[in-house]
Amino acid sequence: MYIGNVTEVLGRDATLECIVDNLGGFRVAWMRVDTKAILTIHDHVISRNYRIGLSHREHRVYTLHINNVKEEDRGSYMCQVNTLPMLYQIGYLDVEVPPYIIEELSSSDIFAREGATVTLKCFAKGHPEPKLSWHREDYKLGSAGNWQKSNFAQSKFKVIVSLLILIK
Repeated sequence: MYIGNVTEVLGRDATLECIVDNLGGFRVAWMRVDTKAILTIHDHVISRNYRIGLSHREHRVYTLHINNVKEEDRGSYMCQVNTLPMLYQIGYLDVEVPPYIIEELSSSDIFAREGATVTLKCFAKGHPEPKLSWHREDYKLGSAGNWQKSNFAQSKFKVIVSLLILIK
């Protein structure tokens, strides 16, 4: 038995395949590892989640389908066979979330006089964590110059950067 790790983009459909040799009269089940929720047993979908589906071919390849993947689908899934001892394999579904800026928390246009100190803030989310860069007109701000990056914080899904620009 083998399940590969799968990465899919938010909103797309994901599939996890479990290949079983010499199944005989045993049954294959899919489970969500963290919640221990049984999703499918053999050729029946047990989950009440309408996005979960199952297909199999040749009494050998059992495919779990997750339609319209959401962030909460990210995690480990187990394919198991009801033998004694139980045979199982675990695969991981990673859900990529395209980066986006949280407009209501980020700075909007700021007008300042020459020589003034200006603070701009950008709040961005996504998975994997977005990489932020700052630009003025068509110029990317590097590490040298009249500005400094401060108050950098990041969590699993969010990057917050404050930018202090010293205009001379």
